Amino acid sequence: MGFELRHDQLQQWPVVEVVEEGACRMRVALRGATLLCANARAPDGRLVELIDGYREGAELATLDAARSALMAPFSNRINDGRYRFDGDLLRLPVVEGEGHAMHGVVRGLDWRLRDAVLEPDHAELVFETRITPRALSGYPFEIICLTSFSVDRKGLSWSFEARNLGRLDAPFGCGWHPYLLPPGGDLDACQVRLPACRRVICDARRIPLPGDEAYAVCDETKLALAGRALDDCFYDLEPDADGWLRTRLEAPDCGLAVVLAQPSGAVQLYTGDSLGARRRQSIAIEPTEFPPDSFNRDEFAAALRLAPGGRRSFGARLSLEALA
Repeated sequence: MGFELRHDQLQQWPVVEVVEEGACRMRVALRGATLLCANARAPDGRLVELIDGYREGAELATLDAARSALMAPFSNRINDGRYRFDGDLLRLPVVEGEGHAMHGVVRGLDWRLRDAVLEPDHAELVFETRITPRALSGYPFEIICLTSFSVDRKGLSWSFEARNLGRLDAPFGCGWHPYLLPPGGDLDACQVRLPACRRVICDARRIPLPGDEAYAVCDETKLALAGRALDDCFYDLEPDADGWLRTRLEAPDCGLAVVLAQPSGAVQLYTGDSLGARRRQSIAIEPTEFPPDSFNRDEFAAALRLAPGGRRSFGARLSLEALA
């Protein structure tokens, strides 16, 4: 018995789920192409839940806490919602109480299921939407977006592809905002292990400092989470021998680690201390193409630029591994 595709609802929003041998492996709402839940197999073969996603339709309606949010055409914050591109000063909508533009727009768009691949050894769901000037004021560009989630024996993979449909260059960056459940259930019993990297230094409004002041060598790459609040970005991550950048959520007491691997970019860690619901029950480990406020940083100006007809891809993989 292999993978099956099923359709469901979360209040008014359609949901697509993949089932393997009677067990749900992942559920994705078409609102925002939002991953609601997913699991992976531990080394001993048992399924372990990975994602602390939306459980009720009311949460999905408000997009509270940006759970599993796809972030595009920018990730995290844009200072005051303002940026300059090719001589034009543009203004994005800001989040009340934050004063910044936050997490792009695609998490609130309706997506369509473009394809479903069900093979004996893996299943993949592909979704599509478009960013238009009508969808996001202050962003006069049109981008077609494809995202996919796939599960197999090794874990869960996510990918995002953007293509510029316009006649002008467009600034673009993307990311993903999954909250990962701690193996064993206790975040304070866990630690995050980072590759060697630089920490992004921010002001009191969570905006990176100007120029080189924004970056400092991170001397601490094993972060014990007991009593520790994090809302920090890390950049210049050192790759493993295979070229992937890996951040690990380790639970020594139960001998497991959730491993997030990404091909490039930055990673944001958020322990959810400011959340109203499910505070510190999980940690957001967010793979992003760029650090916060990238639209206003000279060092990312060339990399952000997406030419007419141009395509760019990003993604990440989640898996479980046993701790030595």
